[in-house]
Amino acid sequence: RLDVLLLHGQAFSSATWEALGTLALLAGEGHRAVAIDLPGYGDSPPTGTVATQQGRVAFLERILEELGLERPVLVSPSMSGRFALPFLLLHGDRLGGFVPIAPVGTRDYAVGQYQRVQTPTLILYGDRD
Repeated sequence: RLDVLLLHGQAFSSATWEALGTLALLAGEGHRAVAIDLPGYGDSPPTGTVATQQGRVAFLERILEELGLERPVLVSPSMSGRFALPFLLLHGDRLGGFVPIAPVGTRDYAVGQYQRVQTPTLILYGDRD
């Protein structure tokens, strides 16, 4: 059984994963899937604490802790890459897997930083991502 944490892109919210049937599909396979609203999206109020990379990493640390997620697979489409990529690079050992879907922010890091990542990763990018 995997824990799966689903983030979302700028034009979406946690409700997107429910509408697509992703939450039901993962639950039906026996996984614990959680979709969250990032600060300022969906039902989540905006907060200045995520204005910095450090704040975004701390936000995800709190989410994992408060939800009791153990080494989740982190699914990160589009804008949520600004949260997921720095978390992956700093705390990849806390993730069971990483699925970036055309993530924003990839050019903020050097190739060498990505080469050090040990987290199993499936990258999705293209016209039909």
